[in-house]
Amino acid sequence: MNEGLYEAKKLYETGKIDPALSVLLATEATEGEEAEFAYYLGLCYARLQRFEEALPYLERSVTSGQDEFRVSQCRFALAYVYAVTNRSRMAEYELKQLLGQGNEDARLFSALGFTAYEQGRIDEALEFYDRALEIDPENASALNSAGYILANEGIDCKKALVYCRKALDSNPNNPAYLDSVGWAFYRSGMAERARVYLERAVRQSPENETIQEHYKEVTEVAR
Repeated sequence: MNEGLYEAKKLYETGKIDPALSVLLATEATEGEEAEFAYYLGLCYARLQRFEEALPYLERSVTSGQDEFRVSQCRFALAYVYAVTNRSRMAEYELKQLLGQGNEDARLFSALGFTAYEQGRIDEALEFYDRALEIDPENASALNSAGYILANEGIDCKKALVYCRKALDSNPNNPAYLDSVGWAFYRSGMAERARVYLERAVRQSPENETIQEHYKEVTEVAR
């Protein structure tokens, strides 16, 4: 194996993503190792949130015919990149490909819930989150997301609070979970209690626009 590729793999596997990427970029792929290089380049760029640079390598890895585990890993990473770059339909396509291959787990259904909600399919999103929670009732991401939807859409604020508070219990300083609990309290008509959680969320993630918008609205009502 190419020495540069071997070094980059060791760095990546120990969480040293920046150095791994630097080694890969400084190394020329030898014949037959192009797919391996694309695999690690795609994952490195995705982990570093350099999403547009990650896309071509992840797409190449998905169609390269590598082993099933790697293809699934890259497909999920590709779906994540599409989701965070507002390509919800493309993200959903990749996730459903995984689902069609029998990869049924809570993380997959939770991701499908996210993409469905982003496209305005509220009932379908909640169904996906329900399936995630059937598999893993303690899945904090699914609990938080389902709870947020239930509150934001005015469907069931009582259930929303149960879900969101359970998610927050698992990670008390998570700004997204703090925001969801605050928003669920607000949508339940408890603006003062909501403000306590949203103030904490703002402190944890002052740059988050959604949290800022929620905090501003709740603060105006709670005056």
